[in-house]
Amino acid sequence: MEPPSSRLMPVTVPAAYEHVVQRIRRMITLGEVLPDEHLPTERALAESFQVSRVTVREALRILQGEGLIESRRGPGGARVLGPAHDLAGSRLRLRAAYDQMRENHEFRLAVEPMTAFLAAGRRDADDINRMKDANERIRLSRSVGEFRQADSAFHLSVAPEFRRIPSS
Repeated sequence: MEPPSSRLMPVTVPAAYEHVVQRIRRMITLGEVLPDEHLPTERALAESFQVSRVTVREALRILQGEGLIESRRGPGGARVLGPAHDLAGSRLRLRAAYDQMRENHEFRLAVEPMTAFLAAGRRDADDINRMKDANERIRLSRSVGEFRQADSAFHLSVAPEFRRIPSS
């Protein structure tokens, strides 16, 4: 199976909240809103950006996770922490994420080869065909969603007993 031409790839349009995140982030970075100042209310932001309050809430949640704002319930709303604060926080979060990924990778290096060896000896031809198909879908995936679906299908073909777990 050959990958489709790049001209025929799906058009990906970022979600509305991503646009709101980018615009507020730009406002903070350019100093339009200074550290310790409050952003406009959710309602005012939603009207300005012509999006729903749910979209604004999601954007504010992401900006809070990035350390750019501190969000509180009530009349104060979201307070800008600023890019300088974000830099230190981002470095710490990136370091923690890197350490966690490294630990996960080391664990997988220790466990997965033996798991694959044992699983390979216990699979039938249908399981192996499902593995090959899923592996090809992984190779051809063009989005995170496609990759995750194919990756899950691959792992379920390696360990089909997980497909048969009765729900309680």
